[in-house]
Amino acid sequence: MPSRENAASRRRRRANNTEKKKRIAEKEKAKEDAIAKRRPEEKSIDEILAELDKEAKEKEVKPTEEKIQQPKARIFGTLSPHPTKDLLLLFGGELCDGKSTNVYNELLVYHTGKHDWRKWTLPNAPAPRSAHQAVVSVGSDASLFIFGGEFTSPTGNQFYHYNEFWRLPLNVPFAEMAWEKLDSKGGPSPRSGHRMVLLKKKIVVFGGFHFNNKSSPKYFNDVHVFDLETYKWSKVQFPTVHICPDPRSAGQLASCGDGILVCGGYSMARTKGESFAGRQHADIWFLEEKDDGGDGAVVADASGKKACPWAWSKVKSAGVPPNLKSGAAMAGKDDRAYSFGGTEDVEEEDSIESTCFNDLYTVLVGKKPTWHSLESAVPAASSAASAASASAVPPSDKSCPSPRMNANLCVTGNAVYVFGGQIEIGSRSVTLSDLYAMPIGKGGKLGSWNLLHGNEASSGGWAEADSSSSDGSDSEDDDVEVPVARKKKGGPKKGPNPLKARLAATAAPKA
Repeated sequence: MPSRENAASRRRRRANNTEKKKRIAEKEKAKEDAIAKRRPEEKSIDEILAELDKEAKEKEVKPTEEKIQQPKARIFGTLSPHPTKDLLLLFGGELCDGKSTNVYNELLVYHTGKHDWRKWTLPNAPAPRSAHQAVVSVGSDASLFIFGGEFTSPTGNQFYHYNEFWRLPLNVPFAEMAWEKLDSKGGPSPRSGHRMVLLKKKIVVFGGFHFNNKSSPKYFNDVHVFDLETYKWSKVQFPTVHICPDPRSAGQLASCGDGILVCGGYSMARTKGESFAGRQHADIWFLEEKDDGGDGAVVADASGKKACPWAWSKVKSAGVPPNLKSGAAMAGKDDRAYSFGGTEDVEEEDSIESTCFNDLYTVLVGKKPTWHSLESAVPAASSAASAASASAVPPSDKSCPSPRMNANLCVTGNAVYVFGGQIEIGSRSVTLSDLYAMPIGKGGKLGSWNLLHGNEASSGGWAEADSSSSDGSDSEDDDVEVPVARKKKGGPKKGPNPLKARLAATAAPKA
């Protein structure tokens, strides 16, 4: 039986823990109040978008190309390979510096042979957005397709999700290039954080989430298909007893000739009051279109007709898979996909402890995916070992990309590219704008990382991070440079904001 002294000691410890939690909560509230005072009141999200739409319609835009030094730092954009030219296409994204959020609708182009960035200004461009998805089709009518995404207000307190579907033809003269908004009838509902890949002559969308500024975020596990021959959307209707992945966003997707590999993802649910708990999914699934009727899944298009059957199967992987992470990027080519970076979160009652990674994995896509771990921290042997062969790569001051989450990943015929992402330094988030390449040799053999463009030191910082701690002493985080690896403790996750840094990681093509 516990002694009276022990009972009294436990009561004192409980009282001390309660007081500690109270101080943490008060400190977080004071910080939030201070930030709120510095932020101006803003218009409703509908008014902001209406003004942007009006400004866009008043501008007379003709196709123009402008050379730029490097893109602004951003996350949640999309990076896609041009199907016939030595170009990478970077669209949209956002930058939050702790003071305000800027959302982009720029189309920036990197020439892998000339090693320079260009900005393409084209008629009828989509509104600014982030956490959308993009795929590139091939053939005579090769195009860049964009679906969904979200717009975040400057204060970061309001969100609007799109279900728009856009196409940019790529095999036309530059003077004739213009964005085209396609019919979204029968397509996915408004969302972001979803995943979209090209499978043969179909574009497949899976998952994502929606947040309307008022209720809890809603996650999806539905599958929608856009037929590139009929230009019509359809939703896959699975039988009630059919097994399928739980609703999620920010998973990793890659396609091969037989189907689509789905790895992990992230979702969040309300726990108590205004607090939310996140869940990192560790399961692996394979989605395939079966010619023999499968298990009865059908595609119901807008006219009610039934077409090809699809089926989910939960699979086990071979080899050495990555750690359980969110914010990792995946991109593939043919039957091989690559996974880079991400963050591993350990959530406690009043904090999140996060570790970012810069590991690179390759996986053979199929019903039994086989993973291989690749060395990321390989020093660049020579700037001449670039992904493109036209000219020398600019000198590298980094041997490999630093640990990060939410990077863009893109694979061409001869290289793996990593653009930007986000790192955490203490309680700050730093958004990057650097571009790395790792050449792919014969037989898929990989070379060394090379810094092609940009510099992490010039990327977006955290404007509102305090330069001193609450007691007046200097914070240990203030002098920290870009870390090799870093753990971060954050405050309680309160309010309905679904922590987009964990929800809407981006990858290409688009995985």
